[in-house]
Amino acid sequence: MKTSTIVMVVVLAAIVLVGILVFSGPKGNTNAPANTQQNSSQSSTNTTPQVTQQTPTTVVSAFPAGFPVEAAAQNTASYKYVPAASSQQQSTLEYISQKTVAQNQKTFLDYLNANGFKIGNKVEKSDMVFYYATKDNNDLSITITKSGSDVKVSASYLKK
Repeated sequence: MKTSTIVMVVVLAAIVLVGILVFSGPKGNTNAPANTQQNSSQSSTNTTPQVTQQTPTTVVSAFPAGFPVEAAAQNTASYKYVPAASSQQQSTLEYISQKTVAQNQKTFLDYLNANGFKIGNKVEKSDMVFYYATKDNNDLSITITKSGSDVKVSASYLKK
């Protein structure tokens, strides 16, 4: 009798624990696909942000279609950031451009305008250009800076 009572208490405690976990789990992600590339590379219960270095080709593939990246540019950084307990991901690409600040400014401004982005903030100087734009609730920021003889382009795309 004593063993069956202990087993029953353990089973009831397990049921209560499962019920608590189900009803108090993360909210707001009920429509997320069950098997995405993001979910296959990380646990669905990440409690810390994840930053992973990635190839430029992989990072660019996370940007919107047609994003204008120089093929001959020298890549300096490419990575993906996934905040803790989030389905959002931010991809960032940085490279040394072969173009001038003005040429890059025209290229990226034309891209944003032609692809329906709404520019919410911008700075346009001769040695530094910055655009912050949104489309479909996703954020794209582009910074072009001149330092010495180098022109550096940094672009981040936050997919929500």
